[in-house]
Amino acid sequence: MGYELSRSQRLELDLYRKMGIRAFRDFVFAIEGWKHRKDQGKNSNYHLKRMSGSDVFLHRAYLSYNALIHMSGIILACLILAARRLLSLRWGLADWGMCAAVISNIYCIMLQRYNALRIEQYELALAARKQKRIEKNAVLLKDRTPSGYDPQQLQSDTEWLRGMEEALRGRQDFRIGGEEDAARLDRLAAWTECAGVPYRNTKIIRNASISEKENVKKGSLLYTGAEKRTALLQERCGRAQDSVLRSFAIITEDEKCELAFRRLFSSSSKEVITEVIETLIRAGAIHEQK
Repeated sequence: MGYELSRSQRLELDLYRKMGIRAFRDFVFAIEGWKHRKDQGKNSNYHLKRMSGSDVFLHRAYLSYNALIHMSGIILACLILAARRLLSLRWGLADWGMCAAVISNIYCIMLQRYNALRIEQYELALAARKQKRIEKNAVLLKDRTPSGYDPQQLQSDTEWLRGMEEALRGRQDFRIGGEEDAARLDRLAAWTECAGVPYRNTKIIRNASISEKENVKKGSLLYTGAEKRTALLQERCGRAQDSVLRSFAIITEDEKCELAFRRLFSSSSKEVITEVIETLIRAGAIHEQK
């Protein structure tokens, strides 16, 4: 996978810049910023709050929505110009106004496209940095594998993680339950703690307080129990910011597995979980190549 825009996309960005899109953007956002303050933040479709999956997805939808609105403005202005010509009306101020409307709407559409390309460029840069972290930490894990970690056991554990990776991609459910799965998670967590990878969970959940264990029983995480997870998603159904969460199902079926899961994955963020899994699988693959 390439981690940069295609040549045609880079040329497109350069073209927009040469046509003064950045000056136009500053002008538009100055006006929009005043409007945003005046309506107390109700006008949100120009504002990307965070670079998270669901927020970016929603913002891209807004960019397409804005472009369609401006396209309809171009069509309307062209129809008015055509009607005036058909009626043999003299060229006047209204015609100049319609021409200005067409040009401004074209620039607005260009701005939506420019912003979409800039977001994609930023996401590709993040993906490149993430891949470098994965490679670096995978080598770190390979070099600092606990002496008691049997190679066949390690290979089995990393292959088991592939099923979890498929669940994160929304292709299947993945259930974690029983002593064997809890032991797998504990072994993998001990491996990351031994290697000291940057995103390891410094708070060992195995020694969690009773109150934290009670939170686990109540289903404080998405991964606690199939019925609780289903109820949570039904409760949140239709909320755009949770659309990403409905695309995968990792389900821990008992408290011991839940605690072991939380020991390995220090965050319930899909991005963090995916990166840890990819790093461990990559480290296991390096072991196989030895």
